[in-house]
Amino acid sequence: MADDRLKFSPWQLAVVVAATGTGSQIILAPADFIKDTGQWGWITICLGAAVFFFFSFLMLKLAAAFPDKPFTFYSRDLAGKYVGGFVCLWFLLVFYLQFCTILQGFSRVVAFTMFVRTPKEAVAILFLCLCIYGALQSWKTIVRIQEVLIFTALIPLFIMWMTSFLNFNHENLLPLIPRDPVKTVKAVYSTWNFYSGYEVILILYPLIHRLGVSKIRTIAVAFGSMAVFFAIIMIITVGVLTAKTAASLSVPTLLVIKGVEIPGTFLERLELYLVYLWLPVVYDTMVIFLAVPARILADWTGRGDYRHYVIALAVISLIAGVPLEYAIIAEKAGALATAIGVSFSAVVVPALLIAVKLKQRKGKRCVGEPV
Repeated sequence: MADDRLKFSPWQLAVVVAATGTGSQIILAPADFIKDTGQWGWITICLGAAVFFFFSFLMLKLAAAFPDKPFTFYSRDLAGKYVGGFVCLWFLLVFYLQFCTILQGFSRVVAFTMFVRTPKEAVAILFLCLCIYGALQSWKTIVRIQEVLIFTALIPLFIMWMTSFLNFNHENLLPLIPRDPVKTVKAVYSTWNFYSGYEVILILYPLIHRLGVSKIRTIAVAFGSMAVFFAIIMIITVGVLTAKTAASLSVPTLLVIKGVEIPGTFLERLELYLVYLWLPVVYDTMVIFLAVPARILADWTGRGDYRHYVIALAVISLIAGVPLEYAIIAEKAGALATAIGVSFSAVVVPALLIAVKLKQRKGKRCVGEPV
């Protein structure tokens, strides 16, 4: 672990948080989100960044109290064997439910846009095999892949979306002040779907080099970058399609580029290029969402080898995907994943931090370090 720590910086943690958050839901989530927020979704996105950055800050404080221990250890140390085990299961589901729901949504979008005659189950199985291979790698390898994809896929993806400004109509964003501010604020809850993945902080913290830049600062940069990215995409989508039209489409952020024609070029069907760039971005997110539950199970059960759990969880996700083909069940599963994710950040993490403070008052030792 010492060697890992020398090579894993706080900035690399920020890359993991940002790359994981911007991976999948920017294509899959906006339709329902725009139904709730209308043309003011970009305001909700910015508010959500502040809220979930605060939860990330709490996670940094919690992990800093046990800087060399895995989450599965100090959660049971703070909450007891059985309650701590339940907390570990809760944490596992934060990632795994996302993995199952995103796998189904991803395979549906890819089959619809690229392989019309190919069953989406075949797409899901092929992509799942790639995810298994990625999740079997070390954290160093996974992080390096994400660093590369930031420049080779994520930034080009953003540039591709920017071409939609050719069809942009600013009047679709008016009025700028929300008619129902309370509804806009309530929708912050659903922005977890965009920012989810920051919980990986609790897993990677023991591997981070302690010296150098503040970890809070790097995570703040990550959330600021994600907020700018998501807000611009929301503005483009509504500005091109209108809020009413975007809310009625299954993948509005993908179709927003369909009518773009770049003068003086031979490029056509730009939405396919967008999907090509989206594939590796989703891949690195899905690798994280599969690798984390497998490592939690390995630590929880006392087995050092997590590879068996990677394969087992992947197979279970295929079985779980069968009922998710029904829209009603998929919607309920997505709502459940959001509820589990938000409640973990808003309830479990603060409760564990309170337990840390109580232990310190009783004179029990928690190492602790600045974040």
